[in-house]
Amino acid sequence: MILRPTNLSSSRPSGGIRLGVLGCGGIFKNIYSPILRELADKVTVTGVCDLNSCNTQLACSTFPEATAHQRPEDLLQSPDVDAVMVLTSETANASTAALALAADMPVYLEKPPALTPHEFSALREAEEESAAPLFVAFNRRHTPLLRGFTPPRALRRIEGRMERLGRHVPSFPYTALHLIDSLLYFLDTPPSEVCVDYARANFSQWTLEGQWESGAFCELTVIPDGKDHREYLLFEGEDEVVEIQFPNPESSFPAGLLKRSLKGSTPTQIYGAPNDALYEMGYAPAFRGFVEHIENKSLPTHPYLLASCESALAIMDAMTLRSSVSLSFTRTAMPSPQ
Repeated sequence: MILRPTNLSSSRPSGGIRLGVLGCGGIFKNIYSPILRELADKVTVTGVCDLNSCNTQLACSTFPEATAHQRPEDLLQSPDVDAVMVLTSETANASTAALALAADMPVYLEKPPALTPHEFSALREAEEESAAPLFVAFNRRHTPLLRGFTPPRALRRIEGRMERLGRHVPSFPYTALHLIDSLLYFLDTPPSEVCVDYARANFSQWTLEGQWESGAFCELTVIPDGKDHREYLLFEGEDEVVEIQFPNPESSFPAGLLKRSLKGSTPTQIYGAPNDALYEMGYAPAFRGFVEHIENKSLPTHPYLLASCESALAIMDAMTLRSSVSLSFTRTAMPSPQ
């Protein structure tokens, strides 16, 4: 795999990456537009495409140098685009990214990168056949508060919960992927077995139980329409307990919390920086990292690898069935960091 030449114009004052955006809906408006404006000295949006013409017009008004394209193929063939950001719907992410890879265009792909094992395999094949790299954007992996995070030694038990208010049940597994991927990414290995159960009592919820070869046990509770807005993981080791409250402006921990409690010692608490949600939630660091990779013509590092999320996507897919499902994994389902 090689990086597509950027062919930057010397007439532009600071050079930089000419970016095409495929999908200009809510996540582009609310998340990435502010990030892109802050990176105007490094990135120029030169092409946009969306099924909704109103979204395209708004994107062009926000980024005046952008050309509106009616079809993704037209944007991908533009000589004024060096790389693309795929921010389409969950159902279109994989196919749109594959289309861009077929055009040998570097891709920054929002989660979920695929919805089913079949989509995942097809995207892996497109990635392998392309001369351009694929960067999968899991923002939680880039959360500054959790940089360098290590779980307690002799891990025994993990507890986690994701609860939201008034969310749509059928599509909520795509949101739950946040929590699932964070757990597997920080542990750097999939469980040997996972049981996914769905129940409807006072409200709909999933319970995910996982067992690791080391003996560690995990239980995650996922509630799309509950009574609170929160998301946490609790790791219990032999002599230490670590609590992660993930940053989210709608929760009680808008900047996040990392709390370590060592037996016989006073707990330590670290909070994220307030007033910069896009940074603390990992969106800004993730995209900045992509920009640095493209500038340096370097291949994706571990946090961006599609292969690293295979197990999490399989669990997410099982949740969509809204029934009881058991899964088995091997250590090879997730590559080690390089």
